[in-house]
Amino acid sequence: MIEGTGIGLVIARNLVELMGGTLKVRSQAGVGSEFSVELPLTRAAAATPGAASAPSPADTLPATLAGRVLYVDDDEVNRLLMQAYLGVRAGIEFHAGER
Repeated sequence: MIEGTGIGLVIARNLVELMGGTLKVRSQAGVGSEFSVELPLTRAAAATPGAASAPSPADTLPATLAGRVLYVDDDEVNRLLMQAYLGVRAGIEFHAGER
């Protein structure tokens, strides 16, 4: 199997930054890597005008999540795992493909 060039991570970082967010990575040789995406919740922040301090993340999370997810991975097991995790969530339109 030929590993990817990492271009997908660059594209993901650019998309996240265009949405005002950040993409972070933690990696340890021989163990693996963990990627996280943080995006602002603008509707929730706008709902609390004049607040004395910024709301905690728990206060700004919507009761239900809605949106579209495009998951691209050349590993079929990973695609099936994400389908099982996100594909059953109400309000999430999930699409998976391989590169």
